[in-house]
Amino acid sequence: MSSNLRVTSLGRLVDALAARGRYHFTTDEAVAATGASVLAVRAALRRLKTKGIVADPHRSFHVIVPPEYRHLGCLPPEQFVPQLMDHLGLTYYASLLTALDYHDRQLRPAQTFYVMTRKNRPELTCGRVRVEFVARTNADLIPTVRIETPRGHIRVSTLEATAFDLIGYGVVRFCIEYFRQLDDHLGFVFLSFSMGQILCAAMIAAGIGLYVYLKRHQNA
Repeated sequence: MSSNLRVTSLGRLVDALAARGRYHFTTDEAVAATGASVLAVRAALRRLKTKGIVADPHRSFHVIVPPEYRHLGCLPPEQFVPQLMDHLGLTYYASLLTALDYHDRQLRPAQTFYVMTRKNRPELTCGRVRVEFVARTNADLIPTVRIETPRGHIRVSTLEATAFDLIGYGVVRFCIEYFRQLDDHLGFVFLSFSMGQILCAAMIAAGIGLYVYLKRHQNA
């Protein structure tokens, strides 16, 4: 945020940032721009959140929600995750089903937005937006492509890297399901496999299928 931005209220700050094409800010930035106390800024934030104008995907990190996204209660994840990761100083990339969606827009968008980072992080929920963080210690070495978004750009794993991520993540989650308590309303769905394991098997199959497809086209 520009250091010379000065406004008289948080509402005016939101309008000024949106006019400049920026849809995120931190509590500290709001305090500096308005000259108000932290308590006063937090009170103003609560009022704007009640109106659906602002949402909090992370503590002290706020996003401005334009009218076209009010039904989500937040910005779409690709429009704030890169900025949030930069704010936290974390390496990231979008992967798994999220990456597949970016590479093939004909697919139905995944309900969960998957983000790979070097360490485990708690799942993030902002309105109807759900972001799941998956740990990969060498996340900074994975090949990615840069895809433009209305608020900037996002890093997405290449198709080949996505195939390996789908297989690896699917295998790990499949094994974890053996030790997780079954959902009462589901139980075992097919033979001795839970719904989670069936979904993981589908993810593994998708990864293998994608890898075979890529190899065939490379050798063609």
